[in-house]
Formats: sequence, structure tokens, C-alpha cells
Amino acid sequence: MTFNKLGMLKANSYKLTAIVATALALHLLIGWYSSGFLEDMALWRNWAETGAIKGLASIYSEPVTPNFMQPNYLPPYLTVLTLLGKLQLMLFGPEGLNSHSFTLLLKLPAIIGDLVLALLLLYFL
Repeated sequence: MTFNKLGMLKANSYKLTAIVATALALHLLIGWYSSGFLEDMALWRNWAETGAIKGLASIYSEPVTPNFMQPNYLPPYLTVLTLLGKLQLMLFGPEGLNSHSFTLLLKLPAIIGDLVLALLLLYFL
């Protein structure tokens, strides 16, 4: 008798959906009320703002100041931050870059990554 993991996941799809939805809701709730690690959030916010306003390449060419550090992240993640900055600019204008919603938006890739990783672990373990 073989164990069919995919069959088990399909049989429990309602439970799995409820668990993932609950985890997403908890992540968003905690993300909304938690400011996160302030230094990281400030860097991500600055990189997203610079990328959205001046372009992705300018993130690497901006001079280092007390409020801006050269990125030590790979370009794909900086592209994500730039896209999030552009989305925030489109929705809320320049003043939206300092909003609470932008902080949550910057946390969204990590939240999605957490949920995807949990689903992968559930499937493969």
C-alpha cells in the first residue's frame, strides 16, 4: 500500500485552505500593527522610493548618506521593491511612500514567501 500525499492534500483541501487563509490573515494583522525591524524597513523604503522615482539603476548609483546605504541585495529583490514603490506611488501619490500601508506592502514579499514555504514543506515532508 502506497501513501499518496497529493491525494491526502486534495482530500483535505478545505482544511488546508482554512489554515493558509488563517496564516495569511495573521501575517497581515501582525504586519499591520508591527513596524518591523526599523533599520531594514528604512532601507527597503529608501530603495523602493529611489527605484520608483529615479529608476532601478539609480539605487546602485545614489551616494551614501546617513539616510541611504548602498544595497547589499541582488537586483531581483530590488526590482520587487521598485515595483512596490511604483504601485504605492500610483495608488497614493508621493505622500503615500511614508504611509503605514506602504510598510505593509514592503512586508508582502516575505509574507507570501512564508506561506509558499509552508505549503512546500507540507507537500514534501
